[in-house]
Amino acid sequence: MNAQTAGLKAAILIEDVDDPMALRDAKVHAAADAALGYQLTIPYMKVFANDGKKLKEYVIAKRLPVYIKIDLGLSRPDNRVEYELWYSSILDLSKDQLVDLGKYQKPFGNHTLFTPRILTFSCPTCPKAIKEANCFSEGNYCPYQPKFTAMEELNEGAEAANPFEDRDERIQEVARTVADHELLMESLREKCLYEKVAKEDDTQVYKTWYNFMVYMQTQIAFRQELNKEASDRGF
Repeated sequence: MNAQTAGLKAAILIEDVDDPMALRDAKVHAAADAALGYQLTIPYMKVFANDGKKLKEYVIAKRLPVYIKIDLGLSRPDNRVEYELWYSSILDLSKDQLVDLGKYQKPFGNHTLFTPRILTFSCPTCPKAIKEANCFSEGNYCPYQPKFTAMEELNEGAEAANPFEDRDERIQEVARTVADHELLMESLREKCLYEKVAKEDDTQVYKTWYNFMVYMQTQIAFRQELNKEASDRGF
């Protein structure tokens, strides 16, 4: 916030830790989203504590400006605007957010190219038991906790408000109990649907993905489950 108040155009946020699993537990990840993500309007990126330390040491030692390029440009090879949605799992997207996204996309029709991106983190040095229980590909792809659950744990015993407590209570309950592997599998199913439709007709990819996501939100709330059977019904 200090950088934004000072009039800067972008900012680098230095994490307090270097352990990816500490961020996975979301007490840093979700708190940063709640405390900063909804107030900052300038672009920002995060680096781990060790990388941030190197940057600061270089500035102090050299006593010269350090230039870091943050490239936020999107190419338009076919004269369409390309945009992406990064999310950890469907449990982090409310139905209202999906509806708003649909309202945003609809006027543009085929003049945009939409790409969903699944946000994971890598922890190849984690204990084998943790990688097998929580991750894929030897710890290269691990899911973040649903934000509601993360903030719930962060505020346990405190009176602080959970910014995600307005989510459907039935989906909140699923977020508390769903296994990490199932979160990853559902995200992969969503990504596979996108990739399949994109190869066949990328002008239909947003509509197909959007309809599936809205259907899954309804199914998760109605049946209070997140699994392959629910996805199969959506397909």
